[in-house]
Amino acid sequence: FMFDGLYKVIELDISGNMIREIEFEAFNGLFNIQRLSLFENKLEFIEKESFKHLNSLKVLFLDENKIRELKDLTFFYLKYLIQLSLMHNKIQFISSKAFSGLFNLRTLRLDNNLIKSINKFILQDLKNLSGLYLYENQISSLDVDAFKSLVNLDSLVIIDNCLTKIK
Repeated sequence: FMFDGLYKVIELDISGNMIREIEFEAFNGLFNIQRLSLFENKLEFIEKESFKHLNSLKVLFLDENKIRELKDLTFFYLKYLIQLSLMHNKIQFISSKAFSGLFNLRTLRLDNNLIKSINKFILQDLKNLSGLYLYENQISSLDVDAFKSLVNLDSLVIIDNCLTKIK
């Protein structure tokens, strides 16, 4: 594996490349990595086990890619993740279990995507989330209970969307 044996690396920045996919166990060997940046690549999707061995990861930047959807359990193995940024992608669909297991997540950035709705199941595991940023999407509907489980939320930004009614 490309990164095998790099036990001391705590930050990896592979932004501005042409990465289209992350193969299974691609990051094997990066046991101590805490910050991973994949800005400005060509990623269109993320497989469930792409980040499987990144047990210490706290910050993940996936901004400015071409990701269209977030499938069930996409980030499941990232138990200690506190910040996840998916800004400036083409996300249209978020599975109800895409963020399952992210119990320590504090900041979620989904700005500048093509998201049309948020249902109550998408955010249900994010009990420690304090910042949720959804500006410049196409959100026209929010489930009545979409934010109910976010008991620690202190910053919610839904600027420049398509909301027409608040229930």
